[in-house]
Amino acid sequence: MLITQAAEASLSEGHIQASIKAQRAEADQLEVDRSSLSTPSRIANIASATMKMGEPRSVRYITLPSTGADSSAQGAAAAAEPEGALARVFGAVMDLSAGEAQSLLVGDLGLAGSR
Repeated sequence: MLITQAAEASLSEGHIQASIKAQRAEADQLEVDRSSLSTPSRIANIASATMKMGEPRSVRYITLPSTGADSSAQGAAAAAEPEGALARVFGAVMDLSAGEAQSLLVGDLGLAGSR
């Protein structure tokens, strides 16, 4: 009986090891896909072909303050001010835009609709 249980455990271990190996390979492939889908040249090509966007005249970067536990009191004070409300609205618009852009880029969804 012990030999039978040991054989079953060995078979189970073999299946689990194979499953782990397959999951690791799939995770590695997904990471490669994510990396290739997010290349700046691919994003620029989709933006110009699908959205009829061109190169910007200038680029400006906005730095937002970190939202750690130590800055929660500052965040509450900023939210009470009109600038804090504007920052929250701006942040929500940025999140929405980023989500829509990501849905267009992943899996060529944007290009599939234009074919």
